[in-house]
Amino acid sequence: MRHEQFAQVLESYEMQEGQAKDGGYAFASALTHFDSCLPEPGRKEFRRYLLHLVATQHPKWWGVALETLVQIGEQDDAEQLAELARTGAVPKDMIISAVLRMRPLALSDWLWEEIRHAEKRGEDKALWWLVPYSLINHDTKIINFLAKVLVRWMHEKATAESLASFSQFLITLWLPEASERLLWLLEAIHALDESAWARFRKVLLQELGRPWLETRYGEEVLERVRKGVARE
Repeated sequence: MRHEQFAQVLESYEMQEGQAKDGGYAFASALTHFDSCLPEPGRKEFRRYLLHLVATQHPKWWGVALETLVQIGEQDDAEQLAELARTGAVPKDMIISAVLRMRPLALSDWLWEEIRHAEKRGEDKALWWLVPYSLINHDTKIINFLAKVLVRWMHEKATAESLASFSQFLITLWLPEASERLLWLLEAIHALDESAWARFRKVLLQELGRPWLETRYGEEVLERVRKGVARE
């Protein structure tokens, strides 16, 4: 299919999914399904078209193209997105956030370098980037570093609302496959600052009590995690 044909496909899906008012996620999910139905040569061509939309920052579709590439999750695409970020062709922060969700092992060193630079500049995004990065680099030093950054943020900037939002983000990324990381993080925080540990633990337990989490993960998974977090 030519780019003009792919553009027609996007226009069609935009008409179907554009009313969802969900930030384009339904639109991207529909495009991800379209990709899965193509033969392999067509899939590669479609992803090249999506990368083109991102690289040129298409006025309507570059955001949904980026989200579709994330949902498809091909490592080659992650590396090409990273190259766009390195050259300054597209907003670096948005690309890093997207690439982190794709979990590319080959880009682990580059992502770590970007996280460290953000942390040294005192930018909050370093804290948020560390959560998905811990699913790429499983070294315990990442959890320990996250604990250090989190404790400092809690003392200097965190409000009740922002800490609750961060806890929700942590839970949705780490449950259920990486739920043990919650306990490792709590242990690391406890070793640094008991008052921060008590505050964070209280917020985590509150957020783990949200009814929608039980619908998503099941009562058994949540109860196991809650018991681990509640343990003194």
